[in-house]
This record gives sequence, structure tokens and C-alpha cells, in this order.
Amino acid sequence: MDNAAQESSQAPGGVRILLIEDDAVYAEMLRHRLTKEGHEVVVAGTGTEGLSRIQTFEPQIVLLDVMLPDKDGREVLKELAARDPDFPVVMMTAGTSVELAVECMKLGARDFITKPVDYERLRVIMRNTTRLRQLERRVSVLEESLEERHSFARIVAESAKMKACLAQA
Repeated sequence: MDNAAQESSQAPGGVRILLIEDDAVYAEMLRHRLTKEGHEVVVAGTGTEGLSRIQTFEPQIVLLDVMLPDKDGREVLKELAARDPDFPVVMMTAGTSVELAVECMKLGARDFITKPVDYERLRVIMRNTTRLRQLERRVSVLEESLEERHSFARIVAESAKMKACLAQA
């Protein structure tokens, strides 16, 4: 499948999704459904391809299969978490192991969903995940703004006692 066929125009409220799934038929079915709902979806068939696509596509969320042909999905998750610990990744698997789900969550996954995907549950997960990411970014911007406004760096002091006082504050 060529890249142009994988990408679609994004409707308002749509999410940029990177789908890392090695089952081409399942990936196309999921991509089609998500695109139909107004999301922009790019598919990668391997973990290596997925990690590469993140650089150019800049997704808002990654749907990541646990079982991939070149790398275990948990390895890909670790690499994503090393780049950005708060990056929203939802793990997908055909299995239903509670231990696997817990492991993935400990490694940084935002959520875990079994295949075949329950689309209503996926919608809720994506909505909550993207909202949380937006809120985290807003908080970060506000914290930086507060630090700048209440910084002692703008205070000019000449005496050693005043400089020591400011350093302590």
C-alpha cells in the first residue's frame, strides 16, 4: 500500500494516528474505519517503520500491536517512551493476558485494547488520551509562564548580601 493511499484529509476533531500493525488486512480495515470517522491514519507494518514514520508524520496517538515481525511491540514502546515518556501509545493484541497489559502500562502505554477492536471503546480511549495530552501541554505552558513571571532573575542586585538572599529565595 502506498503512503498516499494510507493518508487522508483530517476532519475537524480528527486525530493523527500512527497504526503500527503487521497484519495488512486488519490494518487496512482499521485504517479505513478510522479514516471514515475523520481521523488521519498512517500505517506501518513493522516496529522499525513505525519509529521512522513518527519523525515525519508526527502523530497525536500511536496504536501499537504487541506482536510485530521485526521487534516486539514492547521494545517499540520502550523506544517511544525514551523519546517522550508522555507520548500517547495504545497497545493492541489478540491475546487477553492481564500480565501483558500490566507490563505494557508500566512501560508507558496509556491504554491496552484487545483485537478485534471494540470501536466504541477505542473512540473513548482516543478521546481521553488526546484530551489528557492537550491538558498536559497546557499545564506545562502555564507552569513555564508562572516560572518566568515569578522568577527572581529579573531582579538586579549589586550587593553580595542581596545576591545571597535572592539565591536562597
